[in-house]
Amino acid sequence: MAAHKYSPGTKVIALESSEKYALRTESLIEAHGLGSFAEVRRAPLEEWDGVGTWYSRDALRGISDIDLLFVDGPPESTGPLARRPAMRVLHDLLSSDAVIIMDDMKRPDEQATVASWRREFGPLIETEFDVEKGASLFARPSEG
Repeated sequence: MAAHKYSPGTKVIALESSEKYALRTESLIEAHGLGSFAEVRRAPLEEWDGVGTWYSRDALRGISDIDLLFVDGPPESTGPLARRPAMRVLHDLLSSDAVIIMDDMKRPDEQATVASWRREFGPLIETEFDVEKGASLFARPSEG
């Protein structure tokens, strides 16, 4: 197995509302020797005033300066525009050069979610990836 390279202080945090998927992810972290910088936080879905339903506030403790936000939940089955709250909740925790990856971009709800983010938070440069359900990487335009 190849050694994983990362910067000191790097932390990967997965928020998971499903115990089944939390256990699966923890197993993969352990199997690949990533426990020193990757963790799974149990994050039941809860109502956020003015935002909608999203992961537990408690699961966000200590998170700041997010460089990569990978949005692949909550599941579509939890309701329409289930992933829209991600930017509303985490926008102020993103680093200035953060990138956001939205999974499942072929779905209308994810397209509508990103359109709402653009209206609320400004322009985002999109790079599309041709994967099974579509994925896109978003970055803020460079200043200057």
